Amino acid sequence: MRFHVLGLGPIGCLLAHHLRQTVSNHHSITLVHKSTKYAANAVNPSSRVLLERNSIVVPQSGFQHETFDHKVEPTTSKTTPIESLIVCVKAHHTVNTIRALLPRLTPDTTIVLMQNGMGIYEALIREIFRNPDRRPHFVVASITHGAFLKDYMHVVHAGVGGIQLGVVPEHGADFEASYPHMSLADLGERTPRSDTLRHTVAALTGLAALNVDWQSFYTIQMALRRKVVVNAVVNPLTALMDCKNGAVLAHPSGRAICERVCLEAANVFRAQHAADLRDVRASSREHNTTFPFQLTKDALVQEVERVAQVTANNYSSMLMDIKRGRTTEIGFMNGYLCDLGKRHNVQMPTNSLLMRLIDLRTRIPVHL
Repeated sequence: MRFHVLGLGPIGCLLAHHLRQTVSNHHSITLVHKSTKYAANAVNPSSRVLLERNSIVVPQSGFQHETFDHKVEPTTSKTTPIESLIVCVKAHHTVNTIRALLPRLTPDTTIVLMQNGMGIYEALIREIFRNPDRRPHFVVASITHGAFLKDYMHVVHAGVGGIQLGVVPEHGADFEASYPHMSLADLGERTPRSDTLRHTVAALTGLAALNVDWQSFYTIQMALRRKVVVNAVVNPLTALMDCKNGAVLAHPSGRAICERVCLEAANVFRAQHAADLRDVRASSREHNTTFPFQLTKDALVQEVERVAQVTANNYSSMLMDIKRGRTTEIGFMNGYLCDLGKRHNVQMPTNSLLMRLIDLRTRIPVHL
């Protein structure tokens, strides 16, 4: 089995380290670097993926290395099909980076999406994998670990959380036949096409130190919706105010903005739920008609407050992007909610304003 980790930020390094530590050396793990310079340094014999936790640094070696446009090690071939691709690049880079790897992706490939935000899978389907018969398997994940890079390929695991993953449904396949206790048998008979999905799910769920949990796709969608609302509050406010996560709800003004974002999100999720019910009734399929409490305004506010408290001393990824002059992921957070609003005719003034403010912030030089 050939695993490729695309994107060596905090989550990419965290996953690569634990994956290499867990799976047999018979399975290759290739780190896909963003430039030849980084990859060339990485193949240095003294180079390792370093994982730091509680001031203890654990090195991990045994990786192969590639870039998008240059083969670094002769042991890997740029024409070799990719069997399992774990995607950890920023949300707005996903489509272009996967497009660059498209000649090596097949319908047998399994792609795991491990990013912040929502709408990434939909963008890939819309822009790259339009034909469902030629589409790879997809696994989506929600991550609550806290991590940051101390240096390239040196990740600090600052807060232990978990990873929930779900397999995107495919036509004619029931990947959740034994729900709520899914097993690898649910992924179908052993075939070249199902094997990559089976091995990928087995490898990820075997990462005990990362608390990986295979959930139903419905459960993952719920977790991702709640997380995107948390990000839609915490990320833009911390980026605009240049503060740690815990400061955004420490004052009445911050809490008021949080409540407005959550109200708009709850309204659009309710409209989406109603539209799904109409589609279900038209097709005579079964569906839960009750709107989930977890997506109500009060529940969303509580989740934002919980995450802001747990990560109170952390700096958000959007704030760091602003400071480094990088493009933010706002389009897959507040932007995703605004797109849902347009689709279901729900007004999203607070989310729209936050998007515009972040756009303005990125166009004004930051004085460090």
